[in-house]
Amino acid sequence: MSELHYVDTHCHLMGEEFQEDLEEVIARCKEKHVDKLMIITLSLEETKRAIEFAKCDPENYKVAAGIFPEDVTKIDEK
Repeated sequence: MSELHYVDTHCHLMGEEFQEDLEEVIARCKEKHVDKLMIITLSLEETKRAIEFAKCDPENYKVAAGIFPEDVTKIDEK
């Protein structure tokens, strides 16, 4: 029987807390057979980093940009 592989459908990997060891976090995911990641972002800066990161493996890394409703008024329309 083949080994199960997993998809993390909601991970916040672009937060500051992961920037120093992101490669190690990804390596641990792969060790545990978490092969596909949906990277959730909450700011323009995170979204830009996530899109750039996902380019290294677009088949397995996807990006979903979001915003909290209470932050809508903080958005610059540009």
